[in-house]
Amino acid sequence: MSKSDFLLRSRYFLRTLRSGSIGRAADSLGMGAPQLSREMAKLERETGSTLLIRSSSGVSATREGAAFAEWIEPLIGKLDEVEESVRAGATGESTLWIPGWLEAELFPAWLAGFRKVHPEARIVSREIVPGAPASRSAFSYRIAEERLPSDEGMIAVRIAEVPIVNAASPDYLAKAGDVLEPEGLGLHELIVTDAVERPLVLRNLKSGEFRGVDLERATVSGSFITVRNQIRSAAGIAAGIPRFLIERELKRGELVEVLPEWRAEPEVLWFMRPPSRYPSLLGLQLPAWFREQAKRTPGLIAG
Repeated sequence: MSKSDFLLRSRYFLRTLRSGSIGRAADSLGMGAPQLSREMAKLERETGSTLLIRSSSGVSATREGAAFAEWIEPLIGKLDEVEESVRAGATGESTLWIPGWLEAELFPAWLAGFRKVHPEARIVSREIVPGAPASRSAFSYRIAEERLPSDEGMIAVRIAEVPIVNAASPDYLAKAGDVLEPEGLGLHELIVTDAVERPLVLRNLKSGEFRGVDLERATVSGSFITVRNQIRSAAGIAAGIPRFLIERELKRGELVEVLPEWRAEPEVLWFMRPPSRYPSLLGLQLPAWFREQAKRTPGLIAG
């Protein structure tokens, strides 16, 4: 039995299970259904087990097939990571995956500065696609925005704390009235993104008291950038917006913080890298550089 053929058929088997059909799997693999059926039969002979239940409605795993899939999938995933790492290492290129709004707003300047200091570094930034599996390549890094890193398979390096505030334009508040208590936010036009927790929980910075804000009537915008543009035009109050996004407007008086003594719990920016006893130099340099840039970015708290 050729190991390379066995691995290839194992990939075919996983694709077949995910597709639920020999025909659909064959189409996605660019091969004919009879050919794929023969490959599955060969795999069953090699493993000495019946792996698939075939019926008119499609295919499913036998008990042995389910166990084989559980065993082989992480191994193939690891091989894919090795292949990706070797390919990246050969080209000297690394990938940094960034949430969309941060890629548009914060990290382009940080990366440009890093490339200027380290012209030999080849870094390609990519926007994180929601729901897409995270790469574990040794040369693939990621920025996460969450209070605690949820991916236990990665090493997380804390870059900065992100204060979360509420803000509006003076023109809007002059027209709609000031807000004196968290409950008063519900009487105003609130603008939020899907990323804002519901209800929005605010904590008093002096007393530590918590209060919730109902966001059922709030207008939901697609991104924090859109929310910022809307409150600039006096459309309402931004509930739960990262302060660094509006720091310049706050300093110029174009926007004001609403209920400055009440804030949502801050988010945290993390640099995520795959675990390795031999981390790349770039994987060690980047988080240190990002922390230094965070120190220079108004509205962020480095480290």
